[in-house]
Amino acid sequence: MKEIILGVWLGIQGYMDFKWKEIPLWFSVLGGMIGIVICIVEERIILDVFFSCLPGVLSICFSWLTKETIGYGDGIVLLVMGIYLPLSQLISVGMLAFFIAGIVALLLLTVFRKKGNYRIPFIPFLGIAYGLECMIRIGEKTI
Repeated sequence: MKEIILGVWLGIQGYMDFKWKEIPLWFSVLGGMIGIVICIVEERIILDVFFSCLPGVLSICFSWLTKETIGYGDGIVLLVMGIYLPLSQLISVGMLAFFIAGIVALLLLTVFRKKGNYRIPFIPFLGIAYGLECMIRIGEKTI
């Protein structure tokens, strides 16, 4: 159930990031609150949740230090994802998202002749990567 909640939440966040280049803070807080309730129900270890949230916190700090080279919204979404996912799965999803975004960026630079400073939203790639990762996990269970 939490996979569906996170997937829908990421899909909505990704759509908003793609369409308006920003995400509403209230929707991120709502996703985080639902995630906290799920953590309590599943009786997850607080230290595990803390470590899973670190990539999001570090991303927010990096965003502040680089004057939003990576947006605050990306860090907030990673932070909320850390509430739902174990650290290993979050890293896996994040690396896959960076890989997919890199391929798209390469296509935009070479085929569509976009400039190097062209900005693409990252949250849709997190949603795509999470969806792919879920499908891989389902495939592993059926084999």
